[in-house]
Amino acid sequence: MPDEPTAERAHCVSERIGPGSVSVVRTGTRTHEGRNERGSTVRIGPADAEGCFTPASC
Repeated sequence: MPDEPTAERAHCVSERIGPGSVSVVRTGTRTHEGRNERGSTVRIGPADAEGCFTPASC
């Protein structure tokens, strides 16, 4: 099984990304990381995932 990409490696700048863009990568089961063009991040996941923002009931 291939290694899952790390969040750092997966968030890469592309010529197709415009100003104000954000990217989201999967970091595990039901967990993701969002990043804006300035490098700010937010962890997203279910309520039982410590340190994660939970936008809705999962």
